[in-house]
Amino acid sequence: MLKFFKESVREIKHVVWPTRAETRKYFITVLVVLVCFGLYLFIASTIFSEILFGIKWAISGWNSVNVTPIFDPNSIVVNSGSLDASGSLVESWSVAE
Repeated sequence: MLKFFKESVREIKHVVWPTRAETRKYFITVLVVLVCFGLYLFIASTIFSEILFGIKWAISGWNSVNVTPIFDPNSIVVNSGSLDASGSLVESWSVAE
C-alpha cells in the first residue's frame, strides 16, 4: 500500500498543470458551450411544444376547448371556529353564500 502512494506522488509530480491563463481560457470555453447548449435546448423545446400544441388544436378544434374559471365565488369555504369553555377550538365550516 505504501508503494502505491509513493508511485502516485511520483506520477503527480510529472503532471503538467495548466497556467492561470489556460485555466481562464478553458473556463470561458466551457461557460460559452453551456450557455449555447442551454439556449439550443430552450429554443428546441419551445418549438417542439408549439408544434405539439398546434397539432392538438388542429385535431380537437377550437370549439372543444374547455375553459374553467380559476376562481369560483360559489365555492368559498369559511371557517368560523370559536373556543369553548375549556379553551379548545371548535371548528364549524360552511359554504359562504
